[in-house]
Amino acid sequence: RPSPPRTSFYSRTMPNDLSSKHLFRSISRPSPVLPDSTLDEDLMNSADDATLVLSMINMVVVKATDLPNVDAKFVDLSDPYCVVTVGEISDRTGTVDDNLSPVWNETMNFFVAKQPETVKVAVWDADEYGKDDLCGKGELSMAPFFAQSGSREVEVPLSRPKDGVLKRKGSVTINISCRTLRPVETEIRLGHARKQLACLGREKDATVAALDESEELRREVLEELSARDRDVLEKAAELEEAVASHGRDLTLKEKALLNLAQDVEAKVQEKEEAEVARREAEAQREAAETKLTDAEKKILASADLLEEKEKINAAALTAKEKQVMSIAAQLEAKEQASRAAEERLTQVEALKSEVENELTSKEKVIQNQAQQSEERAKETTEVLRRKDAEILEQAAEVARLQKELQGVREAQRIQELRAAAAATSVETRVPETGIETEEKGKVCPSCTVM
Repeated sequence: RPSPPRTSFYSRTMPNDLSSKHLFRSISRPSPVLPDSTLDEDLMNSADDATLVLSMINMVVVKATDLPNVDAKFVDLSDPYCVVTVGEISDRTGTVDDNLSPVWNETMNFFVAKQPETVKVAVWDADEYGKDDLCGKGELSMAPFFAQSGSREVEVPLSRPKDGVLKRKGSVTINISCRTLRPVETEIRLGHARKQLACLGREKDATVAALDESEELRREVLEELSARDRDVLEKAAELEEAVASHGRDLTLKEKALLNLAQDVEAKVQEKEEAEVARREAEAQREAAETKLTDAEKKILASADLLEEKEKINAAALTAKEKQVMSIAAQLEAKEQASRAAEERLTQVEALKSEVENELTSKEKVIQNQAQQSEERAKETTEVLRRKDAEILEQAAEVARLQKELQGVREAQRIQELRAAAAATSVETRVPETGIETEEKGKVCPSCTVM
């Protein structure tokens, strides 16, 4: 028997670090177990014992046609049954009631040590009371059936003595095939088949053990892969939490920026109000200067009058000058406030630019972190895809091995069926009943094996 192709099962132990090198362990298929000797050697060693020859005759008694009615009362028809005799071995069919053309379709097997020259066929009428009556008998030459292989259907004519003369009446149809067996060779072949089955059994046990070990290693790989999946899920959850945290931080920054914008807007509004106040102050100052010029003209025009009335109006003139000086001081204070507001507005604009620059850098950092997280997720997905592909390959390998094991089992079952069929074919069939008469107590030849 040719040796089957070698197959290896690989088990991979997942490392704790994805960047570390994968470790493989090979599980080789067990070597085929062969008998200690071949069939040809067994046959050659036992060639001297293989001289005994058995003749096997397989026969189907199909039917009988046109039988004579030998029923003693002539009220009913004959109840025929057929008896076939090969050498000293006899077998019979069942009885068909009230029928001159019975159909039996019964199989008979005969094993004899010497090839018979003829086979005797007899059809009897079964009587419930008294001895059975002969319907007819005939003989069939066996030489042509042993000369060629295959089965043949023949018709055996029947005859019965009447008034001292044999008269032909009816026939029996038989399907017959013959074979020549060498029992010693058959026994040797059966023994060699048993050796092969024992070797296949040991090989099957070793294969099953290897498959069990491979399955155990596959379960370990799946468990470690599941642990790696859990780690990946945990890292994904951490990454999602980090993204959410960055989102919250970004929201806080946006709120702070909005508050700062509101502050800037309030300061701009204050600046605008200060500018309006400054313009009003300038208008009031121009109006005051215009009024002062007219007053001076009036003062020059009426200088003489004022000189006269200087003493009288000295107190009033001093109060007017004090009022003008107060107005000038107020205008100067408003100018200083306007300059301070402009400087403050410039500072606010600079602060706004600085905040915008800082926010842009933070956004760039967040975008870089998000891109790195996406790349890590892609790498993790690729690793998982490779692991799934490797597991599918191992599952396909296990399925193929299971099919091979099933083929071995089916071959073993076929060998067992063949052995059982061969064992059944060498058994000798022993007839269960004989032909017995009530008057003389005579028994027909029993089915025995020589």
